[in-house]
Amino acid sequence: MSVAREIAAPSRLPTPQAEGAPVRPAGNRVEVLWVASALVLPFAVLFALGVDAVADVPAQSGSAELDFLSDADLRPEPGEQRAYLLLLLAPLGLAAAVLLFARGSDKPRRGRVYGGAAVVALCGQALLIGLVLVSLWRQREIYSYFASWQIGLSVGLGVLALLVVVAAPLRPVRRALRGCRLPAAKTRLPAAVVATVVVLITVAYTSTTVYKDDNIARSPFETWYHLAFTADEITTVFSGRTPLVDFVPQYVSLLPYLAWPFLQVAGVSVATLTLFFAVLTGIGLLSVFAAFWRVTGSAVLAAVLYLPLLSITFYPAIREGVELHSLGTYYAVLPLRYFFPLLLTALVAFLAPRAKEWRAAVLLGGTAGAGLVNNIEFGIAALGAVVVAVFVGALSTGPTTRRWQAAFVAELRLLVGVLLAVLLFVLGTLVRSGSLPDFSQSLYFSRQFAASGFYMLPLPGPLGLHLVMYLTGALALVMALVCAVRRSVRPGAGGAGGLALLGYSSVFGLGAGSYYVGRSHPLVLIAVFCAWALCSAMLTVEVLGRLRGLAGDLPVRLLRAIPAGAVVAQFALIATTLSGADVLADQPGRLTASGDPRIFAALDMRAFLRDCAVPGERVMLLHPLGNWISADAGVANYFPYNNPSAVVTQQQVAEVAAALGEHDVTRVFVGPLASPVQATALSAALGAAGYEPVLERPPSAPASDWLVAGGPVTLWRQSMTPAPCS
Repeated sequence: MSVAREIAAPSRLPTPQAEGAPVRPAGNRVEVLWVASALVLPFAVLFALGVDAVADVPAQSGSAELDFLSDADLRPEPGEQRAYLLLLLAPLGLAAAVLLFARGSDKPRRGRVYGGAAVVALCGQALLIGLVLVSLWRQREIYSYFASWQIGLSVGLGVLALLVVVAAPLRPVRRALRGCRLPAAKTRLPAAVVATVVVLITVAYTSTTVYKDDNIARSPFETWYHLAFTADEITTVFSGRTPLVDFVPQYVSLLPYLAWPFLQVAGVSVATLTLFFAVLTGIGLLSVFAAFWRVTGSAVLAAVLYLPLLSITFYPAIREGVELHSLGTYYAVLPLRYFFPLLLTALVAFLAPRAKEWRAAVLLGGTAGAGLVNNIEFGIAALGAVVVAVFVGALSTGPTTRRWQAAFVAELRLLVGVLLAVLLFVLGTLVRSGSLPDFSQSLYFSRQFAASGFYMLPLPGPLGLHLVMYLTGALALVMALVCAVRRSVRPGAGGAGGLALLGYSSVFGLGAGSYYVGRSHPLVLIAVFCAWALCSAMLTVEVLGRLRGLAGDLPVRLLRAIPAGAVVAQFALIATTLSGADVLADQPGRLTASGDPRIFAALDMRAFLRDCAVPGERVMLLHPLGNWISADAGVANYFPYNNPSAVVTQQQVAEVAAALGEHDVTRVFVGPLASPVQATALSAALGAAGYEPVLERPPSAPASDWLVAGGPVTLWRQSMTPAPCS
């Protein structure tokens, strides 16, 4: 059969059936998706390269509204932000183009046109593969995430997959493949055994994120420095503050409520905090395993997909002996930002095809709404991803007629769930504090970083691993939308859920990519690895799951073989990070190590606070770990941020001064501040509010003994306040 006739063969559309019944695969004998996407994706590549010129638009200055104390770290990138927003819209346009192409593909009279399109598509696929290889090589010049052997091995496996798919119709190859198969009884491991092994490996990986008070000093600087910020934020509710009322969150607004009962029982320490983070991380990651199990129908296949994702999530950006800094030890991202998006993967796999039901839609929407309230950056990406997943799930299941109406109704029910989650948060905040939450506070730090360019870095050109990640998400979104509209679903109980999860992972991956677009530091790119691996795994499932009926002419087989080889190569590249699992063997010794300086003890400030404040007194601590220290001393700390270093604008200085009068703060304890500019601004604000420095205690030991709290501490008080301690 010719290429034209093969592509133009009549589509086998499913007949109308009862709602919720399995959907039989639809489409041509050759998935026209691969022809169409290969035709239009090169235009996306050109768009991605050309939009780099838009990103070079020079910026005038930072946001005058925020009025930064110093503009030394302001690097606004409005052009780059606009460019990425355009790139996020590109896959939707590509999906529309694919649908227009696919709509007429069933007409045999246009067979010659589509035969020519197949040849052009092959050229487009080759262009994409070449661009990906160049981008990976370019990434090695920026930062070597992958060694040469890893790239070489993944390319080799991709070529092998391509050759197998191309040669599969040949009788000798089919005979050889049949001979390589093991009996089914020997390949089916009990699901409970597989699940237990996966849980144990997950626990082993998450153990790399757990520290104690007397060994946190051994961790890399990037780990313990950022922990000082996340520790104070997660203890907000425990210490009596209310996010979005008298505390401005930098990372999360909802997870401190989950930490509250745990910290009430276990107390606050480095061990309890990092253990809490590890538990959240483990729950989120195991949700992904449950999702993979659902969409593949096999615990073994789910484990094969999950373990590479697990290993690259804990990719060691910095390794110092047995100590490593990874996404897992950058707690501000995992679990604080990632927890709800990862939890949603399991819900999408199970519930998205049933989102026409109230319970499924409300549960999905409620969880997405909770993620949105928790963190606006990753939360809005996850919410958009759930919207696409529900749309894909509704279109790919149920009766042939009235699918669009059903999808619209499912989205409305999803919106009800989102609104209920937000309403519950508002009511809970009102009951706790007597005030409504100020949601503008959740955008304050986003405005600092995204709008004003505080501490941002530009992209290192259009080529690199970030382009590979973008193309992965773009192709996954095109495939999910087109297959949903054409009702082309993989056979099996998890087919519809898999297609919905593909749509979810694509949109969430594209949205999470904006985190790197802003601050394009090599160490920040690892924050997107988990989302990229999730999208890559689902793309692998969907592409390989559609390799059926491999007979046909060579160009026809190549149209399927090239995407198969590409996704196998990318999945293999991610899987090569399992080679770093040797660090797990060193964790028992690392966890039991002790005797290092207790760098989070902040001994001088703790002693100063106990001596000079009365239990229950309203104070303000301008000091790292302020919420932790104040809870330990039994006083109320009304500093509205998680760390004095977070105060970088004049507006924040004014908020600090306003909090003094609003909460009748009697004493202010000031530790070493980040910069002379910050110290001058805060000192002037304290003086204007009627406070004066009355006592200073020098450090009792060298600053290196506690690192976070080195330097003198000063007590400020109002004139009417009783005399301080001596």
